[in-house]
Amino acid sequence: MTPQLLKTDKSFVVYDKKTGKILHIHHVISMPGSPILQESEMEEEARNFARSLSTKSKREMKVLKVDPDLVEKNTFARVDVKKLSLVPATKRKGQ
Repeated sequence: MTPQLLKTDKSFVVYDKKTGKILHIHHVISMPGSPILQESEMEEEARNFARSLSTKSKREMKVLKVDPDLVEKNTFARVDVKKLSLVPATKRKGQ
């Protein structure tokens, strides 16, 4: 049996546009034959999901498309709001 290949594998980070704090990491994976969303639809889906988990308004959030390989579980990270890139965040004392 031949394994199915992914048709889409994308990741998005929803973050606070002022602080860069990550509010949600959204992965979109689809298999051949499944409907493919436009990237703008994927971003909106990510933003809506983040909104359901946060007290932030959509206007306080931004979405950044990132390499799925860069997004690791339990990695402390934030978004550099000037460079629009994912960067390691410093751990606070006691964390």
